[in-house]
Amino acid sequence: MSKVKWFMLLTCYSSSLLFYLFQGGRSSVLLFGILNALLLYLLLVSVLGMRKLSGSRTIGSIDQQFMAGQTINVTVRLEHRSFIPMPYMKIEDTLIRHNGHIVPHEGLVIPNLFREVEWGYQIKNMKRGIYHFKQLSCSTFDVFGLVEFKRTLKQENQLQVLPRILNNVNWEQLLSGRKGQFHLHSKDRYAKESNQQSGIRDYVHGDRLSRVHWNATARTGQWKSKDFEKEAMPKGIVILDRYLGKPSGKPSSSLEDDAFEALVSISASLLQYGMQQQQLFTLLSPGKELWSSSQFHGTSGYWQAMKHLVTVEPDGERPLSLLLQRAVVELPLASTVMVVTSDATTDMLAAANVLKQKGFLPIVFFSGQSTNKNAGQHRIASQYAYAGIPFYDLSAHMDWSAAAAGGEG
Repeated sequence: MSKVKWFMLLTCYSSSLLFYLFQGGRSSVLLFGILNALLLYLLLVSVLGMRKLSGSRTIGSIDQQFMAGQTINVTVRLEHRSFIPMPYMKIEDTLIRHNGHIVPHEGLVIPNLFREVEWGYQIKNMKRGIYHFKQLSCSTFDVFGLVEFKRTLKQENQLQVLPRILNNVNWEQLLSGRKGQFHLHSKDRYAKESNQQSGIRDYVHGDRLSRVHWNATARTGQWKSKDFEKEAMPKGIVILDRYLGKPSGKPSSSLEDDAFEALVSISASLLQYGMQQQQLFTLLSPGKELWSSSQFHGTSGYWQAMKHLVTVEPDGERPLSLLLQRAVVELPLASTVMVVTSDATTDMLAAANVLKQKGFLPIVFFSGQSTNKNAGQHRIASQYAYAGIPFYDLSAHMDWSAAAAGGEG
């Protein structure tokens, strides 16, 4: 309660006390009794009003994975276990993104007959990232509107929003058209076998006599064949371009943010497609620091890459085309290098040519807008085609209007 209200209440109480002491009578007794009852009510509300308030927060459904662009439903349930009446309740909930962006939500609700409160709100067009819910802040006034009572509930939750997956792109058609040493649809059983024997397996009709393991066949009484190790297949590498061509420390515009979100979505879609096809691609993300999923093994590499894409920022300090030409010697030989970039300049074409000359199989996935000053984009695409390097412009598959509308989150 403000100092003015406290002063007015103290003045009224002092006046009624003096009126009761010096004047007397039924009126003074009635007025003094009313003020004492009011003070007793305010004391009970402050002691028993908000202290017995409990509640919980529910985010979406159980075990639900959230993706960028979705609408997330949040439900807050509160229970007031006190006999003190509460006319209404103001609830404030705050959501903080990993980059410090704050999204406040507040609502005004009236408890039901059982002194229960249920308040829900929606977070529309969520952006990828890790979000933290702060403590729930609840406040109310007494029935006379004199004193405000506040209570904070420790309901801290964490929310992870994955990058948007492009389901409107036929990745199988784009990637299965590769010819040469590596085919992205190749399974391990199609890989060439080495001369190193790894064990014994059951005989399969059509095996050559040279593959029959005669000792094991004589010992078991069943036909057995030699099993050989298969040569390691070239890997698929997804490289995310985190350089937007702006000075370090300069804030990005909304168009630049949308362009980078598109690149992250393409990278996440490629990783998911590789996971579905049992081809675990490696993610390289050069920025202020180089991040690579090659340090993880198996499916953990996929999940660590997706976790990195959740919080990655466009903090590249040098053009990716320059980094590619310098890092060629560090990439596994004969790898399929999938470059995800918004750079459609001749520098990127030169870097792709260097990769091809060194024995790699480059594929360039481009996404950008006309405001990026790529007036010669069609000319660059024809130059890629002339060089024999696949170049796919996925700008038309991006829902820019939905991304621009994502003000919340």
